[in-house]
Amino acid sequence: MIATSGGIALGYRKYLEKYIKPIETECKFVYWFTIDKKVLNLSENVFIGIVYIPPVNTNYTSEEAFNEIEIELQRFSEKSDYIILVGDFNSRTANLPDFYDEDDIDDFVIDNLTDQSDYTDVYMLDDLNIPRTRNNPDKVVNCYGRKFLEFCKNNKVFILTVECVSNFEILEFSKLFSDVHSPLKLSFNRVNPTFELLTTELSYQEENKIGKWKFEQVNDFKNNIDEDKIRNVIDELSVYSNKENVTKYEINTAVTNITDILIDSAKATFGTQTFNRNMLNCNKKHNKQWYNFDCKKAKKELRKAQRMYKHYGSNLFKERLRHLLTTTTYSLLIMKAKVQMRNLNKRTKLVESERRFKRACEQIVQLNYSLDALQKRYNRAKTDNNKSFRYSLRLRIAVVDGMRNMYYDYAHQKAESVAELRQELFGEVVDIISEDSSADIEMYD
Repeated sequence: MIATSGGIALGYRKYLEKYIKPIETECKFVYWFTIDKKVLNLSENVFIGIVYIPPVNTNYTSEEAFNEIEIELQRFSEKSDYIILVGDFNSRTANLPDFYDEDDIDDFVIDNLTDQSDYTDVYMLDDLNIPRTRNNPDKVVNCYGRKFLEFCKNNKVFILTVECVSNFEILEFSKLFSDVHSPLKLSFNRVNPTFELLTTELSYQEENKIGKWKFEQVNDFKNNIDEDKIRNVIDELSVYSNKENVTKYEINTAVTNITDILIDSAKATFGTQTFNRNMLNCNKKHNKQWYNFDCKKAKKELRKAQRMYKHYGSNLFKERLRHLLTTTTYSLLIMKAKVQMRNLNKRTKLVESERRFKRACEQIVQLNYSLDALQKRYNRAKTDNNKSFRYSLRLRIAVVDGMRNMYYDYAHQKAESVAELRQELFGEVVDIISEDSSADIEMYD
């Protein structure tokens, strides 16, 4: 989807088509759309605005940009509590606060307000463990930056840097999308499980893909273009050029017709392939459990730097690649992830070993009770000189005693495992006291 003013585009997965709705507004500086509440399992729909404010001192500079965005933000705030603004504000704010502090408010205002939340929601950052002070490497403040900070204070909106949003990425620059700007990617991990089940049927839909472009078939592609359809499009455009007011529908129809002509020629030239694609799980998952999101992001940055240096070869990209290689960020993250996964596995193993040790001790206690009962019966049979009972009781005593010794060995193995794991994880020294077969096994810290 592309905004009416141009310059702002929205892309999303095909299976989300029914759940993302664009909103047409009069403001040309923001492109609004909603995400259905079913997707993220929320009580209200999520409103997201993609913002682009032209930079200062250009032909497109507007002094009313923030005012127009603020009017629409307040209007949508009445419909939902979940609102996100993302994009290029061309605002340099350094580390100046984006909320009203108590020191900045007059005593009269504080005395007459019953709650501090009437003029700021800054405590939300504390609840989410987000630092109040941003870590912005840019130390410059421009006029748009001051307007943006005032906009945030008046509307209780907070600026989140990339470090605060784990699933926000600035993608590699592409001339296909823009001549200057890079695409922004925002993904959500909190997806409603019920929604995933509802969209599972879309996972294996068949898709027709056009074959890859081959430069040696350029002439075939040109020859396969339908000239009659081209003439029809030219006639339509000629009619539109003589009209005073051309509707949006007419422009969209013309663009669709031109697109269909090119697609039909591509299909005839390069052919099509039909395949099943899992839309919900199209991203290849790593087979290592320790390979987390941070490792994936670091690896992506390293490969991106390698591609950029290979393509452009400038000193800027060379320095960036050298920095990533010398700091070995990717290697350090992998080592850290492996250690975390190893410790997690050890903690799981510790809990399981303690559970099994406790269970073995309980079995030993029960077997001791059984041996005591059998021994009393054997002594009674011996006193009564009942040889048949004495023989069968001796066999049962031998079996139970063998089982108890087996549990002793098993409990001792688990106790050693627990002692070793506690030493590695917590630095504790655990003493294992082994007694003879007639005593219980005890473990002390």
